[in-house]
Amino acid sequence: MSGVCHMALASNASTIHFATDIVPILTKHGCNSGGCHGKATGQNGFKLSLLGFEPNADYLAIVKQARGRRVFPADANRSLLLLKATGDMPHGGGRRIDEGSDDYIMLQRWIALGTRPPHQDDPQLERIELSPARRVLATSSSQQITVTAYFTDGTTRDVTRQAIYESNAKEIATISENGLIQTDRQTGLFSVMVRFGGNIATFHSAVPLQVSDEERREVNAQLVGLENHLDNRFDRLLIQQWRRLGITPSGEADDSTFIRRAAIDICGTLPIREEIENYLADTGPDRRARCVF
Repeated sequence: MSGVCHMALASNASTIHFATDIVPILTKHGCNSGGCHGKATGQNGFKLSLLGFEPNADYLAIVKQARGRRVFPADANRSLLLLKATGDMPHGGGRRIDEGSDDYIMLQRWIALGTRPPHQDDPQLERIELSPARRVLATSSSQQITVTAYFTDGTTRDVTRQAIYESNAKEIATISENGLIQTDRQTGLFSVMVRFGGNIATFHSAVPLQVSDEERREVNAQLVGLENHLDNRFDRLLIQQWRRLGITPSGEADDSTFIRRAAIDICGTLPIREEIENYLADTGPDRRARCVF
């Protein structure tokens, strides 16, 4: 079932839970971020907890403070919370929500139903799961992620449209605010962090080199041969990633190149002359392992 359908069901329900239905909307649209109402001093007299970590305080700020003028259950559409979020009234943060959108309807229904406060018996969010959670993608392709929230009362909900997404390699792949991944022409590994209600899940992907089946078989044969000569888990994980990307590693570096690379990777500086001379004079078969460890 799509996010729209799930939201429609939720908005028609008699009970809307503030912590799991309303707070994620505020987080999605940046209302409780550090640059807006979530900063230590709030914004223009309205302060929310950072990223919604204190829903009880947020409820009081929205419903009770400022003489309760931020919500108007008798005519929910006239609530300041909605008028400012849609830009129908001046708002320093600009337009955040479109009137008639899923998030607007959820906020509207919560207000119209009497702004039910958070309660200790309300279902709590246990975890979120992604579908798919891992995928090999081609260049210039797309992939939709679906985010499902699992609650303590045994219910689940599609929260794809309420989740927050961030790609760690935008040069390889970007992701829309509704969870649609779009890869570019660059190959490599990337991940997408997904957040909802204080829970985090990660989508992992590889965009391999575009090679023929024959070339891929040749690469795999080389990696199998290399794998048979390894006895540590770290190198096997590297081979696993190379296989996903369809690449083989460069040839073995000579000793002088190895110590230079090891020093830069581990210490962030070039090795001094004495360290180089001592290493090159070492004839032990395990000198590289001792150099690193």
